[in-house]
Amino acid sequence: MALFHVLKTEPIYYYKNQFPTGYQDVHYRLNFCPFNCPEPPNNATGCDNDASNELYYYVYYPTNFVDYSTCSLPALIIFHSGGFSECSSPDQDGLDYFCTAMAARGFVVFSVSYRVGVLTDPTPIPGVIHPVGPKQQRVSAQQMLAIYRACQDARGAIRSIILGNPSEIRFKINTNYVFVGGMSAGSLIAMNAVYYQSQDTHQAMIDAVFPNISSSLGSINPDFYYAPPPILPSDDYLPNIAGVLNLWGSMFIPKTDLAMPYSFFSSNRYKPPIISFAGVQDPIFDIHSQPIYFSLNTSTSFPLCGVTLSQNFGKETHCLISSPYISPHAPLGEDEEGIGSETIYHMFDDNSTFAELYLDCEMGHGLDTDDPACGTCTSSTNPFLKPDPGSSGSCIQCSYQSNFGTRANSQMLTFDYIAGRTATFFQAIITSTTGVVGNKKFVEQINNRYGCGAPDNPTSFIPNTCDGDTHQ
Repeated sequence: MALFHVLKTEPIYYYKNQFPTGYQDVHYRLNFCPFNCPEPPNNATGCDNDASNELYYYVYYPTNFVDYSTCSLPALIIFHSGGFSECSSPDQDGLDYFCTAMAARGFVVFSVSYRVGVLTDPTPIPGVIHPVGPKQQRVSAQQMLAIYRACQDARGAIRSIILGNPSEIRFKINTNYVFVGGMSAGSLIAMNAVYYQSQDTHQAMIDAVFPNISSSLGSINPDFYYAPPPILPSDDYLPNIAGVLNLWGSMFIPKTDLAMPYSFFSSNRYKPPIISFAGVQDPIFDIHSQPIYFSLNTSTSFPLCGVTLSQNFGKETHCLISSPYISPHAPLGEDEEGIGSETIYHMFDDNSTFAELYLDCEMGHGLDTDDPACGTCTSSTNPFLKPDPGSSGSCIQCSYQSNFGTRANSQMLTFDYIAGRTATFFQAIITSTTGVVGNKKFVEQINNRYGCGAPDNPTSFIPNTCDGDTHQ
C-alpha cells in the first residue's frame, strides 16, 4: 500500500472568541511540585479564562495524491492521554507517531487539547484491593469536575471540526465519515462524547454518571466553542460519527446497570462501531470492570514535597458556576462502575454493533517504554531478546512486550500496527463491508486481514484466554 506524505499544522483554536463568556479552567497549586509542571503565575490555586491555553488542536493531513479542491477525506478526531493532569497535552511522541500513521493511511487527523486540572485523592480505601494492581483510591470531586470539563470541550471540538472553517484550504474532510477516539483519559472522553446520548441533548445520561455537576459547571454543551451548541438533538454531530477508537479506555455507568451494561445504552439512537486495544494487566482501567468510589467530604492530611498539607477531596469551590460541588459519596459501598475494553466489546458485539478487540497479555496501562536493546542480541534473530550484560554471548528477554502478538519491539512499530488495524476497521465501515469480517477478537495474536474484500484474517485463529474470558 502506498502511504501518503503527511504535514502537521500549527495549533488551530476552536473557542468562540478570545474570552468566551463563562469559560473557566482551574489550576491547582498542589500539583506543580510532584509533576514538575510550570507553576501558575500567582503561585496559588486559581481560575483561568483564557481559552487559548487549552482549546486548540493540531491537524495531520496527507499532501500527495490528494486534490482538496475536489476531494475530501475521512477524519479521525482523537483526544490525548494524561489523567487530566496539568502536565498533559497532545504533545506526546506516541500520539504523534499514531496520528502520523493514520494520516499516512488517508485520514485527516485532529489531535485535540482540552481543559485539564485535577487533584488525585491519595487516601486508600480500607479493604479494597484491585485484581491486577493498586487501584485502591477514591475518585475526587476535583477529578469528576475535570472529566466533565474535558467532555464539554470534546463535544465543542467535534462540533467545531465538523462545521469547519471556510478559510481553511489545506485540507478537507468528508463529514459523513468522522471517527472519534482517544488514549486512556482521552478514550474515556471520546466514548462519553459518542455514546452518552439522550433526547435532551445528552444531559440525562450525563447526569446519571456525573451527579449534580451540571449545577456547578452548566450544560454538557455550553456556548464556548466555534460551533454553537445544538438546539435540538437532531442538530448535533451524532449522525456524522461513523466509528470509535478506544485505546485502553473505560466508561462510567451507574452501578445498577453493571449486570447488563448494554441496558444503559440500549435506547441510544446511534450506536457507532468500536475498535478497542487494551492490556490484560491494566491497573488503571480494568478490561472487565471495577468499582468506583467517590471521595469523602472531609479534610485529610498527607505529605507532599516535604510538607504536610490538608485537602478536602470530596468538595470543591474553585472555578464553578455555583459553589461548592460535593462528590456523591455512598457510605455503604461503591457508587458507580467503570467498564473496560473487554466488557465494552461484548456489550456492543453481542447486540449487533460491529466491534473489534485486541488484547495484549503482558501489557498494563498503555504501551511499554521502549527498550533500545530489543532485537540487538547477535546470537538470535528474535526481536524480543537483548544481550545479557551478565553473560557474554547469551540473550535475555526485552522489557518491551506490548505488541499485541506482533513482532513489534518499540512503541513506534506497535502504533503503526494499531493504525493499520484501525484504518482497515474504519475502511470496512466506509465501504459497508463489515459483514465480511469473521474474527473480531484477537488476544495476543496478529491480525493480517487487509482490504475490504478479504473474508477473514488469513492466519489461523487460536483463541487465547489470558484475559479469563470464555465468551469468545
